[in-house]
Amino acid sequence: MLIQSELSEGRKAGRMGQDGREMREIVRQERLKDDKKARLIAAAVEEFNEHGLQNASYNRIIERSGLSKGAVYYYFENKDALFCTVLEDIGERFLEAIKGLELPETREAYWDAAREHRRREVAFFVANPSFGRILMILSEHDLSFDDPFWRAFERPIRFLSRFIEAGQRLGAVRDDLGAVTIQRLIWAVGKVMNLELFGAVCCGGTCADDEAERASRRYLEVMNDLSRRMLAP
Repeated sequence: MLIQSELSEGRKAGRMGQDGREMREIVRQERLKDDKKARLIAAAVEEFNEHGLQNASYNRIIERSGLSKGAVYYYFENKDALFCTVLEDIGERFLEAIKGLELPETREAYWDAAREHRRREVAFFVANPSFGRILMILSEHDLSFDDPFWRAFERPIRFLSRFIEAGQRLGAVRDDLGAVTIQRLIWAVGKVMNLELFGAVCCGGTCADDEAERASRRYLEVMNDLSRRMLAP
């Protein structure tokens, strides 16, 4: 509710020109063949993982992809536009990973459902550590749909918003804070715990399977406990 209205108002307020440009970019990008788009996204993920967003080179991404510079610039005018596409791709993959997870219907079922959501989230990013590092770049930006990067990751955020609002309606989640504020709290705490427990995975390097499993269990234990302490009425 809150997040939908915030998104709607933000898009209505003085962004007609920007929205028109974004629509033209989307139309162009839809013409890009899936195999070429996949190569470009994979190259971008590698570059952003290695150098971050600010220091990433658009030309190096193009070289990694093996596509022509003219073609890439036609579909994506700069690396920020490409980063948005990377975020959209990760978001769609994540939603596929949690597909079938239903919103809880009773107060008693809420926190079990919340734990299952977080379990699938952790499994997804442990299986795809390069995506986790991309999300760490996104976390440097405050959650706001005036930010084009957050708009690119809108669908997973909307799902979490519905999940939080369901908990508020059921009396399982405090209702003195809005959904966006709660999401900011969860995101901030999750970022700290990612750095603490998944530094090797989320911030560069690799992590042995047994290390990742131990870190995953600890992350789930701590985040489930902290979330309930922060958010239960």
